[in-house]
Amino acid sequence: MKKFLLATTILAGAAGAAQSADLPYKAPMMPIVAAANWSGCYVGGTLGGGFAWTQNTATTNGTAGVGDFTPGQGYSNPSSGFVGGGFLGCNYQTGRTVWGIEGSYMGSAIKADFNNPFGNDVYTNKLTDIATVTGRVGMAFDSWLFYSKLGWAGARAQLSYADPTRTGTATVWHNGITIGSGIEYMLTPNWIVGFETNYYRFESKSYELGTAAAGLYTFSSRPRDVTTVLGRVSYKF
Repeated sequence: MKKFLLATTILAGAAGAAQSADLPYKAPMMPIVAAANWSGCYVGGTLGGGFAWTQNTATTNGTAGVGDFTPGQGYSNPSSGFVGGGFLGCNYQTGRTVWGIEGSYMGSAIKADFNNPFGNDVYTNKLTDIATVTGRVGMAFDSWLFYSKLGWAGARAQLSYADPTRTGTATVWHNGITIGSGIEYMLTPNWIVGFETNYYRFESKSYELGTAAAGLYTFSSRPRDVTTVLGRVSYKF
């Protein structure tokens, strides 16, 4: 009797194992992660540093001898400082390609003094504002976007001088172009961080530094080569 019960138990266990082996295997459920979508409009802020190389050439010097430079003379000098501001734009993604347009404004503290070694005048070049409107095109790799940009740029610049008895200052707006590139990473569907470099080239403009009492003292000045290195944070709607 005991042998019969033992045999029955063994047969029942084997049958149960065979039925389990016949059941289809179900893989564990994995969460579905949506691919990053770069289409949409955004607003953000930027902070970084800038560098400029400015050309200054005297074009007029009144009979009162306002400054040290005579027409045709001048100087070029480098300058640097912090920049920061805001931007807004929109992107449209087709496949991996991302097209966009962006406008930006930055306040600038790019500044440098020039002490004329042939006289006693001190000249100061300062870039106070930079604005851009650019088109962008890039390639998206899920949460990463690599892009380039090209468009219009404008800058407000200031040129001033001072000697022991006189001072003069003028502020002028320059138009130009900008080209740049950057990389962005989508932290969440809304928050994006990035890094960007830009090059700007501006036109020459005339600056009148003299006064009525001292006579005319005019310069042709140009913030020729300007570069910015920027960190970015933006919110996509």
